[in-house]
Amino acid sequence: MNNPNIENRENIFPQQEKTNQPKLNNKSTILEECLNETQLAKHWQVSKKLLQKMRYKGSGPKFIKIGSLVRYPLSEITKYEQDNRHSNTCELGSV
Repeated sequence: MNNPNIENRENIFPQQEKTNQPKLNNKSTILEECLNETQLAKHWQVSKKLLQKMRYKGSGPKFIKIGSLVRYPLSEITKYEQDNRHSNTCELGSV
């Protein structure tokens, strides 16, 4: 038995128009490569607690928080590291 309502799927689901939008990954999400809290702590050789304090104070790299998940985009980690390069302690200002 053929159903005439679903025989012509092209009319029901036309092909989407091509745009200049970013491509989606297989989970239908636009993602940038990120590190989680544990990975960044290991990379910087610091504690996860320090990263948590930095997030609270707003002194660390920008991060993404979805529910309880925290992710640090690699571009933000790189920017933070570049912005915090110093050639001597005088550049840090008075303590």
